Amino acid sequence: MINMKKKIKKYPEGYWMNVGIALGIISGALLGIFITDVLIGIAIGFVIGIPLGNSFEKHHKSKIRSLSTKEKNTMRLLAKIIAVLLLIMFVFGFFVFFSAYMK
Repeated sequence: MINMKKKIKKYPEGYWMNVGIALGIISGALLGIFITDVLIGIAIGFVIGIPLGNSFEKHHKSKIRSLSTKEKNTMRLLAKIIAVLLLIMFVFGFFVFFSAYMK
């Protein structure tokens, strides 16, 4: 007997949000090229990508699975690394900014 049941691929929670944000950032960067300020374009794309990703998440609701414990721990570690890098960039930028005005 042939098994005709179709196997549905499940995506981790947040997958479609990330896809929407990535598409928004790419489109924003392209927009930024035309308005001659890529950083503003990326920011606009990020703002557009969040609701786009949210709508993707709602559309693919039946294909979403919750994160495993290992995936949750990996996401927490990644968030901590990003937070430390942002803090280092902020402190470095603070010193560079004020060292220019102290002379």
